[in-house]
Amino acid sequence: YPPPARQAAVLGWKVRISEDGLTASISNRNGDGVLPAPLGSRFTTVASGDGTFWLGHEHGVMMLKPPSNLPVLPAGWDELSDEQQAAMGYSALAGIQKLTVQIDGPVFFLQPLDLGGGVAYAAGTGGFGVVREVF
Repeated sequence: YPPPARQAAVLGWKVRISEDGLTASISNRNGDGVLPAPLGSRFTTVASGDGTFWLGHEHGVMMLKPPSNLPVLPAGWDELSDEQQAAMGYSALAGIQKLTVQIDGPVFFLQPLDLGGGVAYAAGTGGFGVVREVF
């Protein structure tokens, strides 16, 4: 079997899991941000689909849904230093919706569903199933 995915991209956003799995870096046009894994857990895999990221971890699945519109950056943004950009208050993580479902993990495989949204998962001790956001 192929190793679990460690990075994914969708709609100008990119998520990459660190080598130790303790964090995931999130990048978009506003810069880079760091998302810690849930307390006592490590990220194991990531998938993207339908404008949503799904991160598997040792205790379940986390959904990250980027906002539909990022704030407009001021003129000259690219010429500013990292410190100046940080001082202006814009963040790569601003507006992200985050939900977590606990599963008897670790989750080692995720497959976004083509119909109806959500993600199918396979977990080391918890079998397999589907997670989706219900409105």
